[in-house]
Amino acid sequence: MVSCDDPREVWKSLGWDRTRIFFVPYMDVVNVALKYGFWVFGGYVRDVMVRGETSYRDIDIGCSWDQMYLVPQFLEEIGAQVKYDTLQVTGRTQHRLFPYIRRILDVKTQFESIDLIVFSSLEDFLIQDDDLKVSCNNFYMTRNGIFMRGNFSKEHVDYYTKLTLQKKFIVLTESKFNFKMRDKLLAKGWLETCNGV
Repeated sequence: MVSCDDPREVWKSLGWDRTRIFFVPYMDVVNVALKYGFWVFGGYVRDVMVRGETSYRDIDIGCSWDQMYLVPQFLEEIGAQVKYDTLQVTGRTQHRLFPYIRRILDVKTQFESIDLIVFSSLEDFLIQDDDLKVSCNNFYMTRNGIFMRGNFSKEHVDYYTKLTLQKKFIVLTESKFNFKMRDKLLAKGWLETCNGV
């Protein structure tokens, strides 16, 4: 089950003010996604929403297969064009190793690059474990706030949030994927640390 502890409570305890991040222009796409009941995850939430940075590569947006009928309206509202659609290109789901992903759309707006990923359900997104093995990649955002995926105690959520705010991470489980993610984070100036909980 996912822990619903909000990192903003940790920010308050550390004396950090994160309210300013909601006034940046790229929040428009995020706000529209949240309005449709979609969720935002990945580096955007980690770097911009949690850490308060202003640069990011793209925005990862998730929705469930049941919400797929809302996607054309969402794309029209944000003025987006689909550059790549796995279903049109392959006629099947993304990959046999990721059965919870049903469709991926690479979308471009005037200012944003967006990966719109259609999962079987929000629950499948929450239990997928490819990102869960690196402590800083578990944040996601819904219209109800910022949360952390995974079955972590409040103590762990607080600790991983503090590490993320300090631009530090822990590889929780070793795998080929996680070493690639580890290398990407290290190349971006992140520091790997040991589990201190």
